[in-house]
Order: sequence, then structure tokens, then C-alpha cells
Amino acid sequence: MTLNKISITEYLVDLGEGIASDNIILWQIGPIDISTGIVKSDLSTPIDYQLSAGINAQSLLTSVGQIDAVAQTVDADIDFSNMLLSRLQPYIAPYINMTIEDGMFSTKGRLHADAKDMLTYSGSANISQLHINDNVLKQPLLTWETMDINQLAFDRQQAKIDIDEINFDTLFSRLIISADRTTNISALINTTDTATPPKQVGVEPSNARATSADEAAVLSAGNESPATAKPAQMQLNINKIGFKDSSAFFADNSLTPNFASGIEMLNGQITNLSSNPETTASVDLTGKIDKYAPVTLKGDVNPLLAQPYLDLNLNFDKVELTSVNPYSGTYAGYYIDKGLLSLDLNYQLKNNALVGSNHVVIDQLKLGKPSNSSLATSLPVTLAVALLQDRNGVIDLGVDVSGDIDSPSFSFGSIIINALGNVITKVVTSPFSFLAGLVGDDEEMDKISFDYGLSTITLKQKTTLDKLAKALIDRPLLNLNIKGSVDLINDQQALAESQLHKKLAKTAGIKFKDFPKSLSASQFPATGPIADALYQLAEQELSQPPQDIKQTLKQQTPEITEAELITRWHIGLYNMLKNQQQSTRDDLGELAQQRAKAVKAYLIDQAGIDAGKVFVLESRINTAEDAAEASLELQVK
Repeated sequence: MTLNKISITEYLVDLGEGIASDNIILWQIGPIDISTGIVKSDLSTPIDYQLSAGINAQSLLTSVGQIDAVAQTVDADIDFSNMLLSRLQPYIAPYINMTIEDGMFSTKGRLHADAKDMLTYSGSANISQLHINDNVLKQPLLTWETMDINQLAFDRQQAKIDIDEINFDTLFSRLIISADRTTNISALINTTDTATPPKQVGVEPSNARATSADEAAVLSAGNESPATAKPAQMQLNINKIGFKDSSAFFADNSLTPNFASGIEMLNGQITNLSSNPETTASVDLTGKIDKYAPVTLKGDVNPLLAQPYLDLNLNFDKVELTSVNPYSGTYAGYYIDKGLLSLDLNYQLKNNALVGSNHVVIDQLKLGKPSNSSLATSLPVTLAVALLQDRNGVIDLGVDVSGDIDSPSFSFGSIIINALGNVITKVVTSPFSFLAGLVGDDEEMDKISFDYGLSTITLKQKTTLDKLAKALIDRPLLNLNIKGSVDLINDQQALAESQLHKKLAKTAGIKFKDFPKSLSASQFPATGPIADALYQLAEQELSQPPQDIKQTLKQQTPEITEAELITRWHIGLYNMLKNQQQSTRDDLGELAQQRAKAVKAYLIDQAGIDAGKVFVLESRINTAEDAAEASLELQVK
């Protein structure tokens, strides 16, 4: 028997569905129009058909195709338009705390399916006017004007989805960290058991019974039985994901005060995204933070791999630091009154090993009042800023980071914070080493050594002070404190010798500036005015006449010559007189003070340091007696 045509018109179905909800969900399907071509009773020839069906007076499904009952195949052109996504709300409400307020889904394409697990679909798809609300925050969670998929191809047997382009217009998303540090995304899952899942009914598919030969082939090929063979992992390939005039909002309410920021005017694309481990996707996105600070993201990624890959450059330009006050107040211990932040970040992730470099530039940073946060760092932040900020008000830092994301303790944020903390710790614990590095040197500049008994600046000291001055001129927020000290034993001896030289010069009638600087016990003239002055002082200050001392030496060593006797006599007189000279604690304190003043004078008069930046500390009271030097200390203005 043969039917030339089957036709059904204006058919209407009212469907009530109550599996997914306690309430009955009504679906009105119609009008339904179906017509076919020739239909044979033995179904030996494929049947052509045309279908048109309205859904809830809004959506329209049309299909033209062919059904082959013998081959158990379907070939169809499908056009499904204006599906209201809000109609799906009852199905997701028991599980997810969000509401689909608006959105329409449409697709048009070609479908091929059979009873042997073949299912392919190629075509296009679109979701427009999407609006999803977060039921917990009572705010928009995800919205967009349009999402267009211009061409897609799905193949179930090959486990493959190929998409040419996905283009988002005016996409918006929201991420919120709550006071308890949970996110709004985690709060979307409804953990309340509000729905009873449908019972699982075992149905044996028509092709479930394989012949023994089929089973043997499967076992030999995959060493697994048909019952335990795992389905192939779905492959996904997307040529391009485009973004136009999109935005995102982020807030962290776990901080006091709360932090909030947004990225707007997001445009760009991600190309060649694939689950194929041999490929990488290219990212090229631009946007603005808080409407004016440019941000760019460029590089290569593959987030679909079991071990994701990335090589990305992220750049922020001139972001207002006042916007991150909640973070600076919580973790740095100070609020920020002023400043701009620019970041140039490069991160590489391969085999779960992360390596990154951060170029941080902070312009015109000015710290405000302390926050008294219990989470604030113990590091001297103001000193760190003063050390790092140059004369133009710029802080320029390079910070390298690394980590293993397989580690249970891995945290992306923590490795960056730790790396920055390490840089700051190094700077504030060795500030003079840092200053030396600014002028290309590795010499410690926190101590200026002096010759015993002296407070004059030597050539070597001048070289060190010149380098220090150059670094200090480039760090205007730093002041320098100077405190002198002495070496108790050696400086006392040097002061005693200096006092003796002054007395010898006066007794000999010689100006002290003309007195021989190299004069010592072993380098003493045998005759002349200085030798006569030695005899005269010995006569005045020693308890034994100098000639008696000479006679005693001659009796003890009768074999020596007269010249050698005079040399030994002069050495003895010189040392005995030197030991007679007294240097008090006040003399030592004054020497320490003069050393500090000498350093200040050189820095101001010779090296060009502003006098208001250099301070001499009181060195005469409780004078340090461990070294003949001036100790330097940095202080924030």
C-alpha cells in the first residue's frame, strides 16, 4: 500500500510536566503542521517531511527533511527560533540560585542521526538579550546583548565540536568575594535537597548485544569489554571568540573598607582555542579599568588541557592606587592618598610549573594614615617607599615569581605577595646595600672609617661618600643620621701621640702645621731643635733626668755605639713622654663628634647634599668605643 501524502494542520498539544518541579510546568505546542511525501506500507523508501510547530506562542520550530525507517536514519534541516530561556527556569531553580530573567535562543542547521549512535549537527546558533540574576545578591550575574555562533559542527561518534566564531556583544559578568571569603559563584549551587531526582530506568539499547566476534575485536583492540569501554573524550576547537564593548565587575567585601573595581570597554579576541595539546590559542584583549586606565592582555594559552598552558603578557597603565585602598590598608598597614600604578606582567605555565616576571611602576605614591590592620605586614613600609621612590616620585621594580601549581599550598596571589615581600624585606634590611646598587656598586656605605686619632676625610672615604651622596640625591624622602665612635685603645694612643707632637712643636718653636707628620719613636732626629725639645720636655715631665736615663742605658748595653745609644735613648724618652699624656673621655667624645661633623661637612660642602637632609647625632655622651668610624643611619622624612 502506498500513501501519496500525510498531512496534519493546526494541531495543538497542551503538555503539563511535573518531574522537574513540584508545580506543573505547562507547555503549549502548536499550531503543529506536518506533511509528508509518499509513504509505502513496507517503509522501503525514505519519507520526506515538512514540520512547523509553535511553542508557547513565542518560539517556532521548522524542519524539512527525510526519515529512512529501514536504515533508521534522519536527515533534517532545522530552524528553531526565539526560544525563551526563562521557560527553563523551573528546571534549574531547585539546583542553582539564579534566575534567567530574559534571553532568547535560536539555531539553524543540518541534523543527521541514526540508530547506531551517529549524530551530527552543523549550523549556527544565537542567544540574544541574556539576563541572569544572582538570587543571593539580587544583582545581575551575567548579561549580554548577543552571543552569535556563526558556524558549528557537532559529531558524536568522533566526539568532536568545531566552532568557527563565537562573538559576544556587550557581555557583562560579576564576581564578588563575600566577607567570609566565599565567592558569589560558589553560592550559586543550591545544596538544599528540594527535588527528588528521577529514578534511573535501565533500558537496553538496540545495539547493546554484540556478537562474540564483535566482543573479541573490541577486546583485542582496546583490551576492554564493551561494557567497560570509556567514551572518547570530547574534542573542542574554536577558531575565534570575539568580545565587543564588554565589561566585568569585581568586588572584595572581605576587606575593610570594601574593594570594588571594574574593567570596561573590553574588546578583542581569542583565536585557535582547542583541546588539542599540540595547539595554543592566541589572546589579544584590550579594555579600561574604572573607565580610563588602559589594560591589555596578549599571549598564548590552552586552558582546555589536563595541564593548562599559558604564556601571557598583562599590562595595566596608570591605575589609580586609591582604588586599592582596601588592600593597602589591610595588608600594608597604610591607606594611600595618591599614586598611579602601571604593571607589565609576563606569566608562563607549562607542565604545571609557573614562572613569571612582574615589572611594577608606581608613580607619585603618597601614603596616608595607618590602618591599624591586624593583617598588616610588620615590615617598615614607609622606609621601603622612601628607599624605592626616586627623585621623580617613581618606584620601578622587577619581581620574578615561580611556583608549582600541583603543590597543595600553591596560591597564585600568595606567590606574588611573597615575591614582593622578599624584595621589600631585602631593601629594608640592607638599605645601604640597596643604595650602593643604585650607583652600580656593592660596597657597604653605612660606615665611614677613620685613621686613629683623626677626624679628617681621606681620599678613600671621599669616594664612598660621593657614591652615597649620588644615591641620596636620587632618594629625596630619605634623611641621613650620622653618629661618631672611637676605638678606645688605639684612639687613646693616637691622641696621646698627637698631644706630644703639639708640645714638641711648641717647645721647638715650630708651627704645628710644619711639624713632621711621620715623626715617631723609631723615626726621631738624632740632633736639632726637635731633639732638644725632647730633652726639655723630659726634664719637665719625667721623674728622672734624661741624662740619667741615657747613663742607665749605657751601663746596661756597654757594647753599643754612641749613635745606637742615642737612638735607643730617644725611643725611650719618646715612649715615656707619650705615656704621660692623658686623653679623657671628653677628648674621645669630642673626637667622635668631630668625625660625624666631618662626614656631614663633606656631604654638604663637597658632595652637594641639602643641609636639611643630614643630621649629626650626639656622639659625646655614651660614646661608642668599638671602632674608629662614623656610623650612618637612614630615616624617613
